[in-house]
Amino acid sequence: MALEHKIRIAAEHFNIGKPEDWQHIRPEWIRQVHNVGPRTLDHIRLYLAMRGLTLQDDATPAFWQQNLQTARIGGQVSLVDKADVEEFTVLIDQQEKHPWTFQGFERDGRPVIVPYRWQSLGPSHGDYSVSGCEGMVHIERKSIDDALGTFLSHGERRDRWVRTLEYLATIDSGHVIVEGTHGQCLASIQPHGKRGVIPLRNEFMGSVISWAGTYQVPFWFMDNRRLAERLAWKIMRRHWRRHTEQRSTPRPAADVIAELC
Repeated sequence: MALEHKIRIAAEHFNIGKPEDWQHIRPEWIRQVHNVGPRTLDHIRLYLAMRGLTLQDDATPAFWQQNLQTARIGGQVSLVDKADVEEFTVLIDQQEKHPWTFQGFERDGRPVIVPYRWQSLGPSHGDYSVSGCEGMVHIERKSIDDALGTFLSHGERRDRWVRTLEYLATIDSGHVIVEGTHGQCLASIQPHGKRGVIPLRNEFMGSVISWAGTYQVPFWFMDNRRLAERLAWKIMRRHWRRHTEQRSTPRPAADVIAELC
């Protein structure tokens, strides 16, 4: 059976309408489709990797680009289709429960593959950083529910949150990114015990204003999860480029001598 036909069978089985739909399909599910074997699966992986995408809970696009040969999938995969591989690697904290995977981004009309790996960033050090820039750029991700639970918390959870803010305040580029607007967060607040909605909304707004001013850490309230993820990618890319430019720029001899004296 022709390879293209097998891929089409798998696509029809999972109602795939566009490449991004494959991101919700696990590799083992594809293998369970009749007449679809490991070779077809690898071709699908390569097809997605060329577009900066990957199957659910599978290896990164960069991994498949490096380990699978270019193949024919309904025609030769052209050089134009090949993605740009980002020059840095994103670090995702091992405790992160709903991670961004930075898939499906484009730059100058070309898909972008953003390499990432799981790593412990340390307690209260946020959820994301950049390999080689640990201790310089860290990002704390908050869903709307997590933001409400954390910002309105008390006791030990509040103490942990304050320690995170204290750490973000000490580094060059610390950020809190919320996967929802300020208004969406306020609209999601529900009465708690004897406390009504209005007092809780006031506490939420007051806390954010206070923390942003006290710790000088930016709080980014984005329209949705996708825009929050994109902002995080932009922040990390900007810091990485600035970091590499600083390393490549020769330091004045007077500065070096002053450090040695």
